[in-house]
Amino acid sequence: MLGYRAKGDLMRLVLAALAAFSLIVWIYQRHVLSLDDLLAHTANNTSILIHPQSQSHLTNTGASTAATSIASKTIENSRTSSTLLTPSTATGLQSSTAHGASGIDGPILESSTDSSTSQSKVWSRIGKISSLYYDEVTSKSQAYERALLSHIEHDQRFSYSHFVLRRGIVEGLWTKHALVLHHLVQELAKPQAERLDWLFWHDADVVIVNNQMPLEAFLPPEPQWSHINFMVSNDLGGLNDGVFYIRVCEWSVHFFAAGLSYPVYKPDVPLRYDEQTALEFLIQDERWANNTMHVPQRWFNAYHHFGSDDDIPPEWNWSNGYQEPGDLLVHLPGTGDFRSQLIDEWLHKVRFDPDTYSMPLSNTTYPDDIKAFWENEAKSEAESQETFWRRWKLIQEVGRDEDDKTRKQVEETEARMKGESKTDQDIEKAVNEIKGKRKQGKIEALRAADKDAASSKTGEEKKDAR
Repeated sequence: MLGYRAKGDLMRLVLAALAAFSLIVWIYQRHVLSLDDLLAHTANNTSILIHPQSQSHLTNTGASTAATSIASKTIENSRTSSTLLTPSTATGLQSSTAHGASGIDGPILESSTDSSTSQSKVWSRIGKISSLYYDEVTSKSQAYERALLSHIEHDQRFSYSHFVLRRGIVEGLWTKHALVLHHLVQELAKPQAERLDWLFWHDADVVIVNNQMPLEAFLPPEPQWSHINFMVSNDLGGLNDGVFYIRVCEWSVHFFAAGLSYPVYKPDVPLRYDEQTALEFLIQDERWANNTMHVPQRWFNAYHHFGSDDDIPPEWNWSNGYQEPGDLLVHLPGTGDFRSQLIDEWLHKVRFDPDTYSMPLSNTTYPDDIKAFWENEAKSEAESQETFWRRWKLIQEVGRDEDDKTRKQVEETEARMKGESKTDQDIEKAVNEIKGKRKQGKIEALRAADKDAASSKTGEEKKDAR
């Protein structure tokens, strides 16, 4: 378990983070345009706060063209250029909706429960947040913009407020934590009846695939699971914070303050994936683990299917949660130069084959799957995570050793057979035979190591109990 060195460190950490965000809120209030200001300048407008419309969008209207019916307009003053997406009668999306850093100096923030915007609208108590900013317009940045637009019909259908930050706040990837913390503090400053209950973070490389799937479907059942404040999923590399739910509450403020300050208070701890690894380490501590739930990855963090390894014990179910028809979205981390192509591939599927990918919640297996999870698997959260990390470590150690043995045997065989003037076909056949035998050997080695590790832990627990 990872903890803080002393309670004093934790208090200083939280107080420092809250002080920093008090400043951010003040700057925000000074330099962010209000919705009225935006609408007053629509003659000169570009945009990126997605603003859901009236309750009429809650009805199932089928596949609409909302994502392509966007008025794109630009508002600038000496310090701010921000974006608001509003439905209009326009019949296309102008390619000029990309934004460079030179014109962007902060987010637009509109409270979905602010009576000054509209007293007649019915809003969801879940708000979406994300960020998208860059130094120059490229094919990749334009693909991110198109991915962002895939949320519009979903937001309208279920009346989700959607806040998108257009400028980095802190160095590197830590702006995510800063932005989440800001929104938590801002919501908690409102009267309880006007607050959002949950924030739904998504990275910029997320495409909404099933716009008929409500975010509310995945929330923890009350009152049994009312203590769950952070819902996230693992991929094969560990925790992935590209998409997650965070409850609007005091616990969440402390949690993200701790995450944001992690590299300051633990500068010697290496973080594989920066802010993501900081959260991964935090939730190994009981203080945070007790209010965290790892849910099936496909629920709201499904990946594009690149295939699964077949050299891991099949009973481990060791694969990413790959997107299947009916799933809410597809997330595309680690796809590098192919990301733009994959974004457009998924947007094409959504547009031209909606009957396959978009369907009401009742037409999916999710109602039963979600119910079964909270009634069964959720109760063994701690054991499941312990098993996950034990096996992850074995794959890194035992699995890597087995792979090295396979490579060495293949290299030796290839060298010997080439020296014997064997044909390429004979060499390929021999190599495939080696890989087949070695693959089964790796599976057995992993099983044996897992059994030994689990038995060793059980023995230690019995010893401690005595």
